[in-house]
Amino acid sequence: PTTVPCTIVPTAPTNTIAVCALDAGFNMTLGAVYAVLTLNGGSSGTRIQVNNVVKAPVIQEGTAYDLAVGATSFTILGSFFKTSNPDPVNTVTVTLSIGTCNITSYTAAQIVCDISGLSDTDAGSILTGVVYTNGGNSGTPTPVANLIANPTISPTMYDLARDAPYVTIHGDGFFGPNVAPWNVLGVELSQDGGVNVLPCTPLNPSKTTVTCQLTTLLTVGSIIQARVTSNGGKSEWGNAALAVPEPMVYSPKHDLAYSAPLLTILGDYFVTNGSALPDVPVVYLTQVHDQPRCVVNSYNATVIVCYITGLALGELNVTVW
Repeated sequence: PTTVPCTIVPTAPTNTIAVCALDAGFNMTLGAVYAVLTLNGGSSGTRIQVNNVVKAPVIQEGTAYDLAVGATSFTILGSFFKTSNPDPVNTVTVTLSIGTCNITSYTAAQIVCDISGLSDTDAGSILTGVVYTNGGNSGTPTPVANLIANPTISPTMYDLARDAPYVTIHGDGFFGPNVAPWNVLGVELSQDGGVNVLPCTPLNPSKTTVTCQLTTLLTVGSIIQARVTSNGGKSEWGNAALAVPEPMVYSPKHDLAYSAPLLTILGDYFVTNGSALPDVPVVYLTQVHDQPRCVVNSYNATVIVCYITGLALGELNVTVW
């Protein structure tokens, strides 16, 4: 066995504990450590195992995922954060280049921190950290997160039919290529300033848009507000849409030659003042055994003219979206 140079720290010995300082530059090898203590001319006798040298903690490279500056919690990935037989007085700690980490849980490969001390001005910075445990540390500060701004809602508000099955929220910071695998994208909708929240299923998120599936009939005239949570940060409530009446078809039944090239549809709310860009009406035509095709040629709030193909004899039903 290798003899380890060790100097007793003068202020440390008690009746039950002695702290030993290793000589500078000496690196211990993995495995068991045995000790014999000599004091006042006497010896503790046969050597006894007092420690087991383990690997120092390691922060995994390439796991610095996006973290919003408003986040309250984040995760560090790596290895050797927790060992099978730590000293009872051992504590695991993390120091960060910005803010403070209060560890809430950890395993051998993962540390979850409650983080505080971040501000809006930290967006764009790389957060680095060092993990300390079992008397060792992970070495040079390693990137643990890419700090970004909290998500925001665009001030542009669009019209939305009250029976629309989907609403698209526009903004920034919703999703991105560097999102953490455990990120949960949340969207809240409300028609009364956040007092009551509408059910919403987020779909097809990107950095600047997210579509929400609606299951509730909207109230005409109400402003649909949205709040988005992503990368640990949360946006303020922002106006996303104005609920307007659904399109209505008024056209009375009239004869139309099956070879006619154009179909004129009369109604209301085909176009509203703030329609989303670009919001061209979609016309669905159906017959008992056929589905003619209508390609919109021109339209305004009350009239749609479309090129029509595939007509057959019989009743023609029209639906406008």
